[in-house]
Amino acid sequence: MNRSTLQLVAIVIAAAFVGALITYVIVRPAGKSAEGDTATAQRVTIENGEPTVTLDQATQQKTGLVTTPVSGTQQTEELQLFGNVVDVQELAALENQLATARAQGDQARAKASFDGAELARLRALNADNKNVSDRAVQESAASVAADDAAVASAAVSMQAALSTAMQRFGAVVANALAWRSVLYQNLISLRQVLVQVVMPPGTTPPRTLSVIAPDGNAVQATLLSVAPRVDPKLQGTSYFYVAPGGKLSAGMNVTAHFAGTHAVAGVGVPNDAVVSFQGKSWVYVKRDPTHFVRREISGLFVTNIPPGSEVVTTGAQQLLSEEMRAQLHEE
Repeated sequence: MNRSTLQLVAIVIAAAFVGALITYVIVRPAGKSAEGDTATAQRVTIENGEPTVTLDQATQQKTGLVTTPVSGTQQTEELQLFGNVVDVQELAALENQLATARAQGDQARAKASFDGAELARLRALNADNKNVSDRAVQESAASVAADDAAVASAAVSMQAALSTAMQRFGAVVANALAWRSVLYQNLISLRQVLVQVVMPPGTTPPRTLSVIAPDGNAVQATLLSVAPRVDPKLQGTSYFYVAPGGKLSAGMNVTAHFAGTHAVAGVGVPNDAVVSFQGKSWVYVKRDPTHFVRREISGLFVTNIPPGSEVVTTGAQQLLSEEMRAQLHEE
């Protein structure tokens, strides 16, 4: 071979070697990754509708997984109620109607008092040798009768306004309207708001409860009276509560919370066991030596985990990460 041929052969061999090396570097890691992906996917399954992670003892020790048994306890049941903030604008209209009727009644009574005295005077003069005519007496008597009718009409208007208030807002608010009490003044000025809350059947309404506005703000509300009407959106016996104004506005839908009278059995979950995912709280419950079930919870007192169960207090986030990797590999 001449020198040129030898150089060509050397170049071909070098190129082949480099190509083989690149292939080895690319293919071998990919093969290992695929094996790892398969192992990861096999660790995560869905059993009885719950995500379950399988880890052998060696992997648990390597990751530092720690579980803690949960003890049974009891807690007073907290009830969640639904309600809305009542629009009291109708109270202002009823107050105007009531004020008008009162003014008309006062005017009619004042006129009746004058006309009654005039009728008595005319009757006395008529009886004294007909110093005034019978017609004058009759006309005066008609005026007195008209005054009485006006007084009665004003009373009916006042009663109508109060009856409407009674039917819509109940006796307590109706009386507050009639007397223009501090309660009425506070409601009209929005220093306080009226909240209608629906109670479950057989539940005694508490004296106070915590009302939660849509933005998460909580205010204390005080029991006022039974609500005379049922909210068409929230069927059930409902009650009026009075709450401070400012955070609550008319028409708002709200929730309310208070401790019930029944004790509920459950377990206390350590805070270290809780992980967050998709806006919810979860814990991993050890089903057996190698299987860990992710279970949703609401708060640190739960009823869906049996007493004596072991929950993961160290390594829960790693288990969640294992699930996420499995989902990515499936995709």
